[in-house]
Amino acid sequence: MANRNSLTAGIRAAALLLAFSWLAAGQSPSPAGRLETLKTKGLDAEVMVLPVRLFDGTMSEAGEVVGELVAVSLEHGGMRKVDWTTQAFSRSGEATFQQMSTAFGDYVRQSAITTEYTLYAEFLGTPGAGVAEIRGLLVDKGGNPVWSYRQTPEDEEFKKAQPRDLLKCIAMLVNALREPLGLQDPFGPNAFEGRLTERWAKRTGLPTSGERAALQKALETARTKFAGSKVVVFPTLIGGKPDRKQAVHLADMLNDQKLGKAEVATAQPAIEIQNVPNEMQRLWQMARAIREYLHQTPAAADYAVLADYAFAPDGKAFTVHFVVCDHNGEWVIVDLQNNHHADFQSMELKSGDDCDRLVTKRLDRFLRTGANGGQE
Repeated sequence: MANRNSLTAGIRAAALLLAFSWLAAGQSPSPAGRLETLKTKGLDAEVMVLPVRLFDGTMSEAGEVVGELVAVSLEHGGMRKVDWTTQAFSRSGEATFQQMSTAFGDYVRQSAITTEYTLYAEFLGTPGAGVAEIRGLLVDKGGNPVWSYRQTPEDEEFKKAQPRDLLKCIAMLVNALREPLGLQDPFGPNAFEGRLTERWAKRTGLPTSGERAALQKALETARTKFAGSKVVVFPTLIGGKPDRKQAVHLADMLNDQKLGKAEVATAQPAIEIQNVPNEMQRLWQMARAIREYLHQTPAAADYAVLADYAFAPDGKAFTVHFVVCDHNGEWVIVDLQNNHHADFQSMELKSGDDCDRLVTKRLDRFLRTGANGGQE
């Protein structure tokens, strides 16, 4: 009996020691305990964001960009210890959420990742058809699940948000992390901008918070005066080459829709855009180039428009970008459209004229609705 009591006491002592070791490490063996520990750390939590799996997993390069945007958004929410990596977790074929969760936990346990937490997400669906499922998983350095998130078309949040593009998916994921991480509004005007934001902006040419505020102010002014203003349309860039004939068609469409008093510019600005895979970077290269040109050579009109179209090998439009500046080159509208956006998806875009219709539609939306042109 004495030996049995001694053994029982020893087991109890070992259990207490194990429990104490978990507490001393700031962790809990239970999922609820791990989540509470995360909430306690809040904005001080150390998080590494991995590339996001997009659709069927073949868009790895785009997934890296989206992963970086998730990290930047978390930083905007006030996190100082968030970072991102191009080191990707890959899996083959389809997988349930539980299968993905188990595989990802095993991956983190065996990886060289040393941060307290690792965040992984999947935006599943079919390009052109939309998003069918959003997944998010945060694990600790031992690969144990801490927080998870899953939205499908059957969920009320998904129905309300109707995510049609990757930016909306990012917003849903990051907003879901606001409560466990104690984030401030990552998408508000007072969002924190730290080293990740600075690094992203430097590489992509994205606008600073001051430039975004100035752009919004210029758009609000344009909404009341654009229709009666003189507008010059620069030769459209198609595959990077200027096309004056296409600009004539775009100007005619603007006039037909009473979107300014448009004519084609007599000058051809020397706009050089680097061949980069990052579409956002290409857009802002163009925006900065036309702004610089107009700073040096002001337009003979109230506003200037420059559009940029790229086509896939099958002849369908791949991207439609356009920039509107005021007389001196200050941005009024900078818009990106591809098959992740509702307006792009709503149209058959097989020619430059089709793309002109999309630009006209988007310009009208901006002037009617303001910021983002009604785009979620």
